[in-house]
Amino acid sequence: MREPPEGSFDSASSQIVSSQVIGNVFRYITPIFLGLISWLGSLAFGDIRAAQNTAVRQQAIQTEQLASLSTEIKLLNAKVDYSVLQQLDMLGKRLDKLEQGKRE
Repeated sequence: MREPPEGSFDSASSQIVSSQVIGNVFRYITPIFLGLISWLGSLAFGDIRAAQNTAVRQQAIQTEQLASLSTEIKLLNAKVDYSVLQQLDMLGKRLDKLEQGKRE
């Protein structure tokens, strides 16, 4: 069998060369690709954490506002109750006066 002339490749040697090239490409591209994916993942994770912290802060503010509102409602209810009791007392006194006027 005759050897191929220098500078020419047969199919077997071209397959070896192409597999070596592909191996080298993957050897260098894979870490870069994985690094890029991890960097993008850390950016997304940071955004998720920031959104979660914002939601927690808003929830704390809303809890404080709800507690304050609850206290104000209780105070308002007490004032309304007191006002109603005063009016009932005043109406009771007027009724008593009217009843005494009819008896006399």
